[in-house]
Amino acid sequence: MIPSGTIKTFSETGHLRLLLLLSVGLFFGGMNSPAAQDASPLEDCEVLARVNNQVILACELSWEVEMLLDKRLSELPPEQRAQIPPKEIKYIEDKLTEQILMNRLDMALFYADFRSRTPDADLTKIHESLNPLFVGKEIPELMQRVGVEDARELELKLIKYGTSLQERRQDFYRKMIARSWLTETISYEKEITHDQMLDYYKEHRADYERPDRSRWEELMVYSSNYPSKSAAYAAMAELGNQVYQDAATKPAEEACFTQVAKTSSQGLTASKGGLHGWTKRGALASEEIESAIFNLEPGKMSSIIESPFGFHIVRVLEREEAGLVPFAKVQAKIKNKINDERFRAAMLVRVEELKSDARVWTKYKGDLSNETQVATKPEAKPKSRY
Repeated sequence: MIPSGTIKTFSETGHLRLLLLLSVGLFFGGMNSPAAQDASPLEDCEVLARVNNQVILACELSWEVEMLLDKRLSELPPEQRAQIPPKEIKYIEDKLTEQILMNRLDMALFYADFRSRTPDADLTKIHESLNPLFVGKEIPELMQRVGVEDARELELKLIKYGTSLQERRQDFYRKMIARSWLTETISYEKEITHDQMLDYYKEHRADYERPDRSRWEELMVYSSNYPSKSAAYAAMAELGNQVYQDAATKPAEEACFTQVAKTSSQGLTASKGGLHGWTKRGALASEEIESAIFNLEPGKMSSIIESPFGFHIVRVLEREEAGLVPFAKVQAKIKNKINDERFRAAMLVRVEELKSDARVWTKYKGDLSNETQVATKPEAKPKSRY
Protein backbone atom coordinates (compact mmCIF):
# COMPACT_ATOMS: atom_id res chain seq x y z
CA MET A 1 0.00 0.00 0.00
CA ILE A 2 1.19 3.50 -0.75
CA PRO A 3 1.76 5.40 2.51
CA SER A 4 -0.41 8.42 3.17
CA GLY A 5 1.01 11.68 1.93
CA THR A 6 3.23 10.19 -0.73
CA ILE A 7 1.02 10.98 -3.71
CA LYS A 8 2.90 13.59 -5.69
CA THR A 9 2.47 15.12 -9.11
CA PHE A 10 4.76 16.46 -11.74
CA SER A 11 3.88 18.81 -14.58
CA GLU A 12 2.32 17.44 -17.74
CA THR A 13 2.46 20.83 -19.45
CA GLY A 14 5.38 19.62 -21.54
CA HIS A 15 3.31 16.64 -22.74
CA LEU A 16 0.35 18.83 -23.70
CA ARG A 17 2.58 21.42 -25.33
CA LEU A 18 4.22 18.74 -27.46
CA LEU A 19 0.83 17.52 -28.61
CA LEU A 20 -0.36 20.99 -29.52
CA LEU A 21 2.85 21.78 -31.36
CA LEU A 22 2.54 18.49 -33.18
CA SER A 23 -0.99 19.33 -34.30
CA VAL A 24 0.12 22.77 -35.48
CA GLY A 25 2.95 21.22 -37.48
CA LEU A 26 0.65 18.68 -39.03
CA PHE A 27 -1.95 21.23 -40.01
CA PHE A 28 0.44 23.68 -41.57
CA GLY A 29 3.41 21.52 -42.47
CA GLY A 30 1.99 18.09 -43.23
CA MET A 31 -0.84 18.92 -45.58
CA ASN A 32 -0.84 16.58 -48.58
CA SER A 33 2.41 15.01 -47.40
CA PRO A 34 3.29 11.50 -48.66
CA ALA A 35 2.91 10.18 -45.12
CA ALA A 36 -0.56 11.63 -44.91
CA GLN A 37 -1.56 10.01 -48.17
CA ASP A 38 -0.35 6.62 -46.92
CA ALA A 39 -1.96 6.90 -43.46
CA SER A 40 -4.34 4.12 -42.52
CA PRO A 41 -7.13 4.74 -39.98
CA LEU A 42 -6.97 3.10 -36.57
CA GLU A 43 -9.55 0.50 -35.68
CA ASP A 44 -11.80 1.64 -32.85
CA CYS A 45 -10.36 -0.67 -30.18
CA GLU A 46 -7.15 -1.82 -31.81
CA VAL A 47 -4.39 -2.95 -29.46
CA LEU A 48 -1.76 -0.21 -29.57
CA ALA A 49 0.63 -1.47 -26.91
CA ARG A 50 1.32 -4.23 -24.44
CA VAL A 51 3.18 -3.78 -21.18
CA ASN A 52 3.77 -7.28 -19.83
CA ASN A 53 0.27 -8.80 -19.62
CA GLN A 54 -1.57 -5.47 -19.81
CA VAL A 55 -2.79 -3.80 -23.00
CA ILE A 56 -3.46 -0.23 -24.10
CA LEU A 57 -6.24 0.13 -26.66
CA ALA A 58 -6.91 2.83 -29.22
CA CYS A 59 -10.34 3.50 -27.72
CA GLU A 60 -8.71 4.35 -24.37
CA LEU A 61 -6.81 7.22 -25.97
CA SER A 62 -9.33 8.39 -28.55
CA TRP A 63 -11.12 10.81 -26.22
CA GLU A 64 -7.95 12.87 -25.71
CA VAL A 65 -7.11 12.72 -29.42
CA GLU A 66 -10.58 13.98 -30.32
CA MET A 67 -10.44 16.71 -27.68
CA LEU A 68 -7.09 18.04 -28.90
CA LEU A 69 -8.11 17.83 -32.54
CA ASP A 70 -11.44 19.51 -31.86
CA LYS A 71 -9.73 22.33 -29.99
CA ARG A 72 -7.17 22.89 -32.75
CA LEU A 73 -9.76 22.79 -35.54
CA SER A 74 -11.98 25.27 -33.70
CA GLU A 75 -9.13 27.80 -33.82
CA LEU A 76 -8.95 27.67 -37.62
CA PRO A 77 -11.11 29.84 -39.91
CA PRO A 78 -14.11 27.88 -41.27
CA GLU A 79 -12.82 28.09 -44.83
CA GLN A 80 -9.48 26.59 -43.80
CA ARG A 81 -11.15 23.78 -41.86
CA ALA A 82 -13.23 22.93 -44.92
CA GLN A 83 -10.08 22.52 -47.02
CA ILE A 84 -8.56 19.81 -44.83
CA PRO A 85 -9.15 16.43 -46.55
CA PRO A 86 -10.50 13.53 -44.45
CA LYS A 87 -7.31 11.51 -45.05
CA GLU A 88 -5.28 14.34 -43.55
CA ILE A 89 -7.50 14.37 -40.45
CA LYS A 90 -6.95 10.62 -40.07
CA TYR A 91 -3.21 11.14 -40.38
CA ILE A 92 -3.28 13.81 -37.66
CA GLU A 93 -5.37 11.58 -35.39
CA ASP A 94 -2.88 8.75 -35.83
CA LYS A 95 0.10 10.96 -35.02
CA LEU A 96 -1.61 12.39 -31.95
CA THR A 97 -2.47 8.86 -30.82
CA GLU A 98 1.16 7.81 -31.20
CA GLN A 99 2.38 10.82 -29.21
CA ILE A 100 -0.10 10.23 -26.37
CA LEU A 101 0.71 6.52 -26.29
CA MET A 102 4.47 6.98 -26.10
CA ASN A 103 4.07 9.46 -23.25
CA ARG A 104 1.76 7.04 -21.44
CA LEU A 105 4.08 4.03 -21.65
CA ASP A 106 6.36 5.22 -18.86
CA MET A 107 3.43 5.57 -16.48
CA ALA A 108 2.16 2.14 -17.55
CA LEU A 109 5.56 0.68 -16.69
CA PHE A 110 5.51 2.19 -13.20
CA TYR A 111 1.93 1.11 -12.56
CA ALA A 112 2.75 -2.43 -13.70
CA ASP A 113 5.81 -2.44 -11.42
CA PHE A 114 3.67 -1.27 -8.50
CA ARG A 115 1.09 -4.02 -9.06
CA SER A 116 3.74 -6.73 -9.37
CA ARG A 117 5.73 -5.65 -6.32
CA THR A 118 2.79 -4.85 -4.03
CA PRO A 119 0.19 -7.53 -4.86
CA ASP A 120 -1.53 -7.09 -1.48
CA ALA A 121 -2.01 -3.33 -1.81
CA ASP A 122 -5.52 -2.23 -0.82
CA LEU A 123 -6.57 -0.44 -4.01
CA THR A 124 -9.98 0.44 -2.58
CA LYS A 125 -8.44 2.45 0.24
CA ILE A 126 -5.90 4.04 -2.09
CA HIS A 127 -8.68 5.10 -4.45
CA GLU A 128 -10.70 6.52 -1.55
CA SER A 129 -7.71 8.60 -0.45
CA LEU A 130 -7.27 9.91 -4.01
CA ASN A 131 -10.91 10.79 -4.64
CA PRO A 132 -10.79 14.24 -2.92
CA LEU A 133 -7.86 15.15 -5.17
CA PHE A 134 -9.81 14.01 -8.22
CA VAL A 135 -12.84 16.09 -7.23
CA GLY A 136 -10.92 19.15 -6.08
CA LYS A 137 -8.19 19.30 -8.71
CA GLU A 138 -8.68 16.95 -11.63
CA ILE A 139 -12.33 17.75 -12.36
CA PRO A 140 -11.71 21.55 -12.52
CA GLU A 141 -8.72 20.93 -14.81
CA LEU A 142 -10.80 18.66 -17.04
CA MET A 143 -13.52 21.32 -17.19
CA GLN A 144 -10.97 23.90 -18.28
CA ARG A 145 -9.43 21.57 -20.89
CA VAL A 146 -12.74 20.73 -22.56
CA GLY A 147 -14.16 24.25 -22.16
CA VAL A 148 -17.17 23.76 -19.86
CA GLU A 149 -18.28 25.40 -16.62
CA ASP A 150 -19.99 22.69 -14.58
CA ALA A 151 -19.80 18.96 -13.91
CA ARG A 152 -22.97 18.17 -15.88
CA GLU A 153 -21.57 19.84 -19.00
CA LEU A 154 -18.29 18.02 -18.41
CA GLU A 155 -20.00 14.63 -18.36
CA LEU A 156 -21.84 15.39 -21.60
CA LYS A 157 -18.67 16.63 -23.29
CA LEU A 158 -16.71 13.57 -22.20
CA ILE A 159 -19.45 11.30 -23.56
CA LYS A 160 -19.19 13.18 -26.86
CA TYR A 161 -15.47 12.33 -26.91
CA GLY A 162 -16.20 8.67 -26.19
CA THR A 163 -15.32 8.51 -22.50
CA SER A 164 -16.98 9.24 -19.16
CA LEU A 165 -16.25 10.84 -15.81
CA GLN A 166 -15.98 7.40 -14.23
CA GLU A 167 -13.36 6.33 -16.79
CA ARG A 168 -11.43 9.54 -16.16
CA ARG A 169 -11.61 8.83 -12.42
CA GLN A 170 -10.15 5.32 -12.80
CA ASP A 171 -7.46 6.57 -15.16
CA PHE A 172 -6.61 9.32 -12.67
CA TYR A 173 -6.21 6.74 -9.89
CA ARG A 174 -3.78 4.69 -11.98
CA LYS A 175 -1.85 7.77 -13.01
CA MET A 176 -1.47 9.05 -9.45
CA ILE A 177 -0.48 5.63 -8.12
CA ALA A 178 2.16 5.36 -10.85
CA ARG A 179 3.50 8.82 -10.05
CA SER A 180 3.66 8.09 -6.35
CA TRP A 181 5.40 4.78 -6.99
CA LEU A 182 7.82 6.58 -9.26
CA THR A 183 8.84 9.02 -6.52
CA GLU A 184 9.21 6.18 -4.02
CA THR A 185 11.34 3.92 -6.20
CA ILE A 186 13.85 6.31 -7.74
CA SER A 187 16.70 7.90 -5.87
CA TYR A 188 18.72 10.99 -6.65
CA GLU A 189 20.65 13.66 -4.78
CA LYS A 190 18.04 16.03 -3.31
CA GLU A 191 20.40 18.34 -1.45
CA ILE A 192 21.27 21.38 -3.57
CA THR A 193 24.02 23.62 -2.26
CA HIS A 194 24.36 27.36 -2.68
CA ASP A 195 27.49 26.86 -4.79
CA GLN A 196 25.66 24.48 -7.13
CA MET A 197 22.90 27.03 -7.65
CA LEU A 198 25.43 29.77 -8.25
CA ASP A 199 27.28 27.62 -10.79
CA TYR A 200 24.00 26.95 -12.59
CA TYR A 201 23.28 30.70 -12.64
CA LYS A 202 26.68 31.41 -14.21
CA GLU A 203 26.43 28.58 -16.75
CA HIS A 204 22.97 29.74 -17.85
CA ARG A 205 23.68 33.45 -17.72
CA ALA A 206 21.92 34.07 -21.04
CA ASP A 207 18.66 32.79 -19.55
CA TYR A 208 18.75 35.53 -16.92
CA GLU A 209 19.64 38.50 -19.11
CA ARG A 210 16.72 40.89 -19.09
CA PRO A 211 15.98 43.27 -22.01
CA ASP A 212 14.58 46.78 -21.64
CA ARG A 213 10.88 46.40 -20.94
CA SER A 214 7.92 48.50 -19.88
CA ARG A 215 4.50 47.81 -18.45
CA TRP A 216 1.99 50.43 -19.54
CA GLU A 217 -1.60 51.48 -20.18
CA GLU A 218 -3.21 53.06 -23.22
CA LEU A 219 -6.21 55.00 -24.50
CA MET A 220 -6.78 54.95 -28.25
CA VAL A 221 -9.22 56.03 -30.98
CA TYR A 222 -9.23 54.98 -34.64
CA SER A 223 -9.24 57.86 -37.14
CA SER A 224 -11.46 55.78 -39.44
CA ASN A 225 -14.25 55.92 -36.85
CA TYR A 226 -14.61 59.71 -37.20
CA PRO A 227 -15.56 62.05 -40.06
CA SER A 228 -12.15 63.73 -39.97
CA LYS A 229 -8.75 63.46 -38.36
CA SER A 230 -9.45 66.58 -36.32
CA ALA A 231 -12.63 64.96 -34.95
CA ALA A 232 -10.64 61.86 -33.93
CA TYR A 233 -8.04 64.10 -32.28
CA ALA A 234 -10.76 65.92 -30.35
CA ALA A 235 -12.22 62.62 -29.15
CA MET A 236 -8.77 61.53 -27.98
CA ALA A 237 -8.29 64.83 -26.16
CA GLU A 238 -11.60 64.35 -24.37
CA LEU A 239 -10.56 60.92 -23.12
CA GLY A 240 -7.26 62.38 -21.98
CA ASN A 241 -9.07 65.08 -20.00
CA GLN A 242 -11.11 62.41 -18.21
CA VAL A 243 -8.03 60.67 -16.84
CA TYR A 244 -5.69 63.64 -16.43
CA GLN A 245 -6.42 64.27 -12.74
CA ASP A 246 -6.04 60.62 -11.74
CA ALA A 247 -2.80 60.32 -13.72
CA ALA A 248 -1.38 63.31 -11.88
CA THR A 249 -2.21 62.04 -8.40
CA LYS A 250 -2.06 58.25 -8.42
CA PRO A 251 1.16 56.31 -7.75
CA ALA A 252 3.08 55.39 -10.90
CA GLU A 253 2.39 51.65 -10.66
CA GLU A 254 -1.36 52.13 -10.15
CA ALA A 255 -3.44 52.06 -13.35
CA CYS A 256 -5.75 55.01 -13.87
CA PHE A 257 -7.10 54.48 -17.42
CA THR A 258 -9.12 51.39 -16.51
CA GLN A 259 -12.70 52.68 -16.43
CA VAL A 260 -12.35 55.10 -19.34
CA ALA A 261 -10.57 52.48 -21.43
CA LYS A 262 -13.31 49.91 -20.86
CA THR A 263 -16.12 52.32 -21.75
CA SER A 264 -14.61 54.56 -24.43
CA SER A 265 -11.19 53.44 -25.69
CA GLN A 266 -10.96 51.62 -29.03
CA GLY A 267 -7.56 49.97 -28.61
CA LEU A 268 -6.89 46.23 -28.67
CA THR A 269 -6.64 46.06 -24.87
CA ALA A 270 -9.64 48.32 -24.13
CA SER A 271 -11.61 45.44 -22.61
CA LYS A 272 -8.70 44.87 -20.21
CA GLY A 273 -8.72 48.48 -19.09
CA GLY A 274 -6.10 49.49 -21.64
CA LEU A 275 -3.41 47.54 -19.81
CA HIS A 276 -0.37 46.16 -21.64
CA GLY A 277 1.89 43.60 -20.00
CA TRP A 278 5.67 43.71 -20.05
CA THR A 279 6.69 44.92 -23.52
CA LYS A 280 10.26 44.51 -24.79
CA ARG A 281 12.01 47.21 -26.74
CA GLY A 282 11.50 46.61 -30.46
CA ALA A 283 8.22 44.73 -30.02
CA LEU A 284 5.91 47.55 -31.16
CA ALA A 285 5.15 48.56 -34.74
CA SER A 286 4.75 52.24 -33.82
CA GLU A 287 8.09 53.95 -33.20
CA GLU A 288 6.28 56.89 -31.59
CA ILE A 289 4.52 54.74 -29.00
CA GLU A 290 7.68 52.75 -28.30
CA SER A 291 9.65 55.94 -27.83
CA ALA A 292 7.07 57.14 -25.32
CA ILE A 293 6.93 53.98 -23.21
CA PHE A 294 10.73 53.81 -23.01
CA ASN A 295 11.35 57.48 -22.34
CA LEU A 296 8.42 58.69 -20.25
CA GLU A 297 8.93 58.85 -16.52
CA PRO A 298 6.78 56.15 -14.89
CA GLY A 299 3.45 57.61 -13.80
CA LYS A 300 3.54 60.48 -16.32
CA MET A 301 0.92 60.60 -19.05
CA SER A 302 2.04 61.20 -22.62
CA SER A 303 0.74 63.88 -24.91
CA ILE A 304 -1.46 62.73 -27.80
CA ILE A 305 0.52 60.41 -30.11
CA GLU A 306 -0.46 59.88 -33.73
CA SER A 307 0.01 56.52 -35.44
CA PRO A 308 -1.05 55.30 -38.91
CA PHE A 309 -4.26 54.00 -37.30
CA GLY A 310 -5.31 56.85 -35.06
CA PHE A 311 -4.39 58.64 -31.84
CA HIS A 312 -3.07 57.32 -28.55
CA ILE A 313 -2.30 58.40 -25.01
CA VAL A 314 -0.01 56.15 -22.97
CA ARG A 315 1.20 56.05 -19.40
CA VAL A 316 4.08 53.90 -18.11
CA LEU A 317 3.30 51.94 -14.97
CA GLU A 318 6.70 50.34 -14.52
CA ARG A 319 9.94 50.06 -16.47
CA GLU A 320 13.01 47.87 -16.08
CA GLU A 321 16.32 48.59 -17.75
CA ALA A 322 18.25 45.87 -19.54
CA GLY A 323 20.56 43.86 -17.34
CA LEU A 324 21.13 40.60 -15.51
CA VAL A 325 18.37 39.46 -13.15
CA PRO A 326 19.99 39.31 -9.69
CA PHE A 327 20.80 35.82 -8.45
CA ALA A 328 18.76 36.37 -5.29
CA LYS A 329 15.59 36.87 -7.36
CA VAL A 330 15.93 33.61 -9.26
CA GLN A 331 17.61 31.44 -6.63
CA ALA A 332 14.42 29.56 -5.73
CA LYS A 333 13.61 28.90 -9.40
CA ILE A 334 17.14 27.66 -10.03
CA LYS A 335 16.84 25.26 -7.11
CA ASN A 336 13.62 23.88 -8.58
CA LYS A 337 15.20 23.53 -12.03
CA ILE A 338 18.19 21.61 -10.69
CA ASN A 339 15.88 19.34 -8.71
CA ASP A 340 13.66 18.76 -11.77
CA GLU A 341 16.65 17.93 -13.95
CA ARG A 342 17.95 15.44 -11.43
CA PHE A 343 14.50 13.91 -11.05
CA ARG A 344 14.05 13.52 -14.82
CA ALA A 345 17.49 11.97 -15.21
CA ALA A 346 16.79 9.47 -12.43
CA MET A 347 13.36 8.69 -13.89
CA LEU A 348 14.84 7.93 -17.33
CA VAL A 349 17.35 5.56 -15.76
CA ARG A 350 14.56 3.80 -13.87
CA VAL A 351 12.39 3.58 -17.01
CA GLU A 352 15.23 1.90 -18.89
CA GLU A 353 15.68 -0.53 -16.02
CA LEU A 354 11.99 -1.42 -16.10
CA LYS A 355 12.03 -1.79 -19.88
CA SER A 356 14.94 -4.19 -19.65
CA ASP A 357 12.88 -6.44 -17.35
CA ALA A 358 9.53 -5.98 -19.07
CA ARG A 359 7.94 -7.07 -22.28
CA VAL A 360 6.87 -3.92 -24.11
CA TRP A 361 5.44 -3.78 -27.61
CA THR A 362 3.76 -0.91 -29.48
CA LYS A 363 2.12 -0.69 -32.87
CA TYR A 364 4.36 2.24 -33.78
CA LYS A 365 7.79 1.19 -32.49
CA GLY A 366 7.49 -2.58 -32.40
CA ASP A 367 9.32 -4.45 -29.65
CA LEU A 368 10.76 -2.08 -27.04
CA SER A 369 11.86 -4.87 -24.73
CA ASN A 370 15.28 -6.31 -24.18
CA GLU A 371 16.56 -7.78 -27.46
CA THR A 372 16.45 -11.29 -25.99
CA GLN A 373 12.72 -10.99 -25.47
CA VAL A 374 10.98 -11.45 -28.80
CA ALA A 375 7.55 -9.81 -28.94
CA THR A 376 4.99 -10.30 -31.64
CA LYS A 377 1.90 -8.29 -32.32
CA PRO A 378 -0.72 -9.41 -29.76
CA GLU A 379 -4.17 -10.47 -30.72
CA ALA A 380 -6.92 -7.98 -29.88
CA LYS A 381 -8.55 -8.79 -26.58
CA PRO A 382 -11.56 -7.42 -24.71
CA LYS A 383 -10.97 -3.94 -23.30
CA SER A 384 -8.72 -4.09 -20.26
CA ARG A 385 -7.54 -1.22 -18.09
CA TYR A 386 -3.87 -1.25 -17.12
